[in-house]
Amino acid sequence: MKPTLSNYDAPASDPSFDTEFLRRHSTKVVIQESATRRYLTPAGLWSNSRDQACTFRSGYAAMEQVKQQKLTQVRLVLTRDITFSEIIPVTNSMLS
Repeated sequence: MKPTLSNYDAPASDPSFDTEFLRRHSTKVVIQESATRRYLTPAGLWSNSRDQACTFRSGYAAMEQVKQQKLTQVRLVLTRDITFSEIIPVTNSMLS
């Protein structure tokens, strides 16, 4: 697997800069039973509370769990929480 730069080291012009940031810092994935809308917990039980759900850092990791437990009739729920804002001025010289 190819190592990735931390966001502090990645050049801002790199197309993957924003994608890497969002993937590592703001996306959470949970497994939800389709029919009941209950969430899979770390104990392998189903709960109505999303707060008790087992959280995965990627869709791939969640899919591996689905395969390992042979779950059916489930879906992945992705949540993105961005808790801060940053203003980046764009000057005309940057557009040339």
